[in-house]
Amino acid sequence: MIWCNLYTEGLDFNQDTPPKCLFYGPIKRHEVYFLMILESIGMDVIYFNPTHDQTFKTVETTGHSQSIIWGELSTTLMPFNERVANGVVVEKVT
Repeated sequence: MIWCNLYTEGLDFNQDTPPKCLFYGPIKRHEVYFLMILESIGMDVIYFNPTHDQTFKTVETTGHSQSIIWGELSTTLMPFNERVANGVVVEKVT
């Protein structure tokens, strides 16, 4: 609940587009619960996991999430900034 106060305090939920949350990398059980809370209060949550960790599936049993496997699964975790630098820009918005 502390994370909810810390990370959602200044967000505007009255807009046409809901706030977004991006989470990258391995995840712990308490972080899965936090993402589920964010989803239940109306945020769009996207979780990127290049290592195919199963923690999320063991916790989220409500069926609200959708799993998309795209590309090769990796056993090593590349830092997010390095992965972005190696990627291709589809559309850049600042």
